[in-house]
Amino acid sequence: IRHNEKLLKYKDKFIEHSVHEIKTPLAILKSNLELLEMSFDKDLITSSFEEIQSMENIVNSLLFLSDNSQKREKLPVSFSEIISPFLNEKISLQSKEDFIIEGDKNLFTILVKNIIENAKKYSLDGSLVIKTDANEIIFQNPISQDISPDELKKYFDVFYK
Repeated sequence: IRHNEKLLKYKDKFIEHSVHEIKTPLAILKSNLELLEMSFDKDLITSSFEEIQSMENIVNSLLFLSDNSQKREKLPVSFSEIISPFLNEKISLQSKEDFIIEGDKNLFTILVKNIIENAKKYSLDGSLVIKTDANEIIFQNPISQDISPDELKKYFDVFYK
């Protein structure tokens, strides 16, 4: 038992040190981009800021995992707020009512981003329709082939495809 406790402490320290090492260059990169934003391609810089934000979210999630002893406050998170940056001509939201979840906003954002990326990857034309009401979120995308019920069950297996 003591050996396992020691390993868990090492794991936590490793994550803490890793996060620190990632956060420093991110901060420098972010400040450099802010300076460049005044005179260069705004689209490229905006995209860079989005990537930095994504990396910061990953870092915060690593911190969350390393600090499993601390209880996190569950706050209301609005799905429409999470999904709005992803909406475009190919990704649409049909909302009867906003879906509210109690939890961590960063982790929920990562979950939604992963679902959207997978839905686009397996979509026939890259399109995605997201429907919400107070009780559920439905992601619908046209697929390139018919999927048998047996094949569909496999999609929920870890590491399938």
